[in-house]
Amino acid sequence: MSEKLIDLAIQIVAAEENARLIAESIKDKVQVEVTPTPSLPITSRVIRDTNVKIPDTLIDLDGSGCIKEFVIKSSSVNYILKVYVDNLELYHNTYTWFKNISQQVEEIDAFEDNGIYVLRLSNINFANGIKIAAEPIITALEQQPITSKLDEIFCKYDIQTGE
Repeated sequence: MSEKLIDLAIQIVAAEENARLIAESIKDKVQVEVTPTPSLPITSRVIRDTNVKIPDTLIDLDGSGCIKEFVIKSSSVNYILKVYVDNLELYHNTYTWFKNISQQVEEIDAFEDNGIYVLRLSNINFANGIKIAAEPIITALEQQPITSKLDEIFCKYDIQTGE
């Protein structure tokens, strides 16, 4: 029985060595030519707005870039934030959800500062565009929005510009 195991081990080692030699010979034959794509200039921009009525689209950008920092300051937590990156939904959540997840996700901060609730998202990369919208949470009984405005929004982003 032990001779069969030794023979099997020798066959495995031989097969691994054979595979390594074949891979090395193929590696020498395969060449890939990489041509860098000319990069477009990157422009940094900042958007700041106060007393933003919601529902509203807060950010709507086409192209490639990165939201470095997006901040909402509000006296209420009763809104839903929707973030779409390259036409795919990234977030569709309440402030409370963001606050709970912020303990585990480095790019999300949510906290209260002297009665103002701050939500900060950072480092959101996009290739084709990004859209950020907010809407009030509607009470089930009255069908009335609890929040109708955000005190302040701030967005710092980089975007490729040019042709």
